[in-house]
Amino acid sequence: MDLGHQRHADLHDLACHHPAAGGRVPGAAIGLREGVGSLIAFVGIATIVLRGDPLALFSLDFNVGDLLFVAAAIAWATYSIIYRAPYLQKLSNASLLGLLASVGALLLLPVAMLEWLNGAAIPSTGSAWGGIAGIVVFASLLAFSSFQFGLRQLGPSLTGVFMYLMPPYGVLLAVVFLGERLQPFHIAGIALVMAGIVLATFPVAWLRERLRRA
Repeated sequence: MDLGHQRHADLHDLACHHPAAGGRVPGAAIGLREGVGSLIAFVGIATIVLRGDPLALFSLDFNVGDLLFVAAAIAWATYSIIYRAPYLQKLSNASLLGLLASVGALLLLPVAMLEWLNGAAIPSTGSAWGGIAGIVVFASLLAFSSFQFGLRQLGPSLTGVFMYLMPPYGVLLAVVFLGERLQPFHIAGIALVMAGIVLATFPVAWLRERLRRA
C-alpha cells in the first residue's frame, strides 16, 4: 500500500535506519569497532538517500509511505530484541516463523479486504502470481528465517549490521528491474556500506589466534 509513495531506490533505505542495526536499543550491547563500522555504513546509506548532496537533508519531505516504513522499522527493531527472550527460546525458528506469519496474515486481512472493497484487483496473471511466489519464498520465508537464525546465534547488534546491506540490494534491484540509472553516489554509498559491515563483523579474535599460532 505504501510502496506507491516512495522512490524505487529508497524503498529499502529507511528500513535499515532502525535501532537494532548497531545496538542503539537498550540491552543490545555493541563494541567500539562494531559501532564505528555501523556509523560508516550509516554514512553510506545517507549518501544513497541524499543522492550525494548533504544539503538535501534540509529539503527532505516525508509522505505516508515513509512514515509507514519508519513505523515498520521500529517494530522490527523491537522484535529483534524480544526474539532472544528466554520464554521464546523454547520455540524453534520454524515454529515461531509459522506463528508470526499467521498473526501477520490476520493483521493484514482487514487492510486487504479494504483495498478489495475499494476496487483493487486480485492478481490473475501467471507473472503476477510468480512475483507473489518470489516474495513468499525468497523475500519472506528464506530471508526471514535466516535473519531469525542470525538473531539467535549472533544477537541483534551484530545481526542488525547486515541490515545495512538492504540499500545496496535495493539500488541494484532498482537498476536491473526498474530501469533506474546507477549513479556515482550509489557506488560511493555501496562502498561505504560494505566497508562498514566488514569492519563491524571482522573476526578479530580469529585473526589474533591465527597470528599467535603463526
